[in-house]
Amino acid sequence: MAEVPDLLTVEEAASVLRIGRTLAYQLAQEWIATNGNRGIPCRRVGRLLRVPSRELAEFMGGPITWPPVTPAAMVDDGVVVWGVVRRHVGLLTSSRGAGRRPWPRTASARHRAALLDSVRRDLMWR
Repeated sequence: MAEVPDLLTVEEAASVLRIGRTLAYQLAQEWIATNGNRGIPCRRVGRLLRVPSRELAEFMGGPITWPPVTPAAMVDDGVVVWGVVRRHVGLLTSSRGAGRRPWPRTASARHRAALLDSVRRDLMWR
């Protein structure tokens, strides 16, 4: 396992905490607004926000797993799991070209939900 950097980006802290990027930024802003009473511990470095890894570990109450495990990092027999997503997204995409909706306008919500559930199941079992 690699050594944890001293300062993490907010996105890296979000993946360690297994929360979304938007929520992580909200919690970082809350830390700044409340002078460290609530939120994710962070520091301003110029215009950037950085999360000290030691303070994040204290906030979590345990050590940080590094690098954070993400679906893109999971490998099964040398095949990246995102291949599953690409295969399923191919079922969702229309042939109208880039920049369009990821599925045809006529696809029903039930059909889209079933395909997305299929992607989730495949990722869970790999």
